[in-house]
Amino acid sequence: MRRLSLAWAFALVAISCPAFGCETSVINTSLEKLQSLFAQMRDEGHFNVSGPLAWDFYFLDPDQNKLAAFAQKLQAQGFRVIGIGPGQGTFQLTVERFEVQTPESLLQLSKDMGVLALKDCVAHYDGFDAGPNPSP
Repeated sequence: MRRLSLAWAFALVAISCPAFGCETSVINTSLEKLQSLFAQMRDEGHFNVSGPLAWDFYFLDPDQNKLAAFAQKLQAQGFRVIGIGPGQGTFQLTVERFEVQTPESLLQLSKDMGVLALKDCVAHYDGFDAGPNPSP
């Protein structure tokens, strides 16, 4: 399945919340960058951005158990857990949801993912990518 890597559209920022006692690094992007991304997906990626796509979201943490608990919370919100695998000195959680996104809705969802990661003290919300929705 062809996927479009979206890393070029982001910068990383660290957010912290004393109430949770942790810091999380999250992607930071803008509506303008996401609008460009959607144009690229439509023009170069040959994706129907008006229809549902497979949106994958990535989280990193050195504690695999923490990611497993976080995965259950995301699953309750309609995400499918793809898996938790080893990375370079850390573990990566991948979740997926098939849905229609717009630049505006994706910006909000990405912000929400960062807040969820912070609330659960997940070390890093690593962003997302998109691909076509495979036929059932």
